[in-house]
Amino acid sequence: MPQQIRIWEVGDDDLLKEVPASSLDREERLQNWLVRDISIVADDLLVIGREVPTAFGGRIDLLCLDSRGDLVVIELKRDKTPRDVTAQVLDYASWVKDLTVERINDLANDYLSDTATLAEVFRDRFGDDLPDTLNVDHRLLIVASAMHDSTERIVRYLSDAGIGINVVTFQHFSASDGKELMARVFLIEPTEAEAKAAATSKRAPRDTFERSRSLADEHGVGELYERLVKTLSEITEYQYPTKFGVSSMGDIGGTERVIMRVEPGRSNSSSGLRFDYYPQPFTEYTNSSPEDVSSWFP
Repeated sequence: MPQQIRIWEVGDDDLLKEVPASSLDREERLQNWLVRDISIVADDLLVIGREVPTAFGGRIDLLCLDSRGDLVVIELKRDKTPRDVTAQVLDYASWVKDLTVERINDLANDYLSDTATLAEVFRDRFGDDLPDTLNVDHRLLIVASAMHDSTERIVRYLSDAGIGINVVTFQHFSASDGKELMARVFLIEPTEAEAKAAATSKRAPRDTFERSRSLADEHGVGELYERLVKTLSEITEYQYPTKFGVSSMGDIGGTERVIMRVEPGRSNSSSGLRFDYYPQPFTEYTNSSPEDVSSWFP
């Protein structure tokens, strides 16, 4: 079972006082938190639908895209997950697997309304163009405050069989000063779940940092790549590999944004290392002016 979380406050007398666990009053609150910041459950997601109706009479709580264009179904359960929650998400998966690029765009653009198109939001979120091919694979994530033993057995069995499924539990705590605290625990470590699903994936192997480094060497920009990526790793929140290189993310007002991309796959030794930076998020994240930034880069 997921590890039980216990939290203590450090008092003015330097004594520890345990913060009691409590029930989350409404599942809707958790859903709102995830809509505002989906990185609570995964760094590599973009919400493209909420309460999405399926052709089989169900409603998907949250429908997301990852940076590769694969769909992720998120199902929320405030109380202990019943045994049939796995059947529910698998039913959603049977509908999701056949969604076309056109249908995904329609769902996303309906959700985004007039703010921007899916292609625009995808590029802003991941710093890369929306893939031409979407929904090659899909994943399932159950979000709950606790988990039934039978749910754990079923999810582990499905994961071992190569199905991209996991459970994340959120535990709610109420501190003595009235503040609320939340803690997160995955049933299966995400990297482990991803590796199991990759064994049966229809996709080519995922892009890796090693592949990006090899691209830099192949294109004659290995030393420049190493220096810039190392510097960015020290000043940004985190990095992830893409088709042509590495994207660096920064937390701006509680939202993860791509602030810079290093692209050894589009570089060469004669013109040097190619990179793209996004002026508005970059200057905001680094607390600098456009003039400052222009002087930093060749």
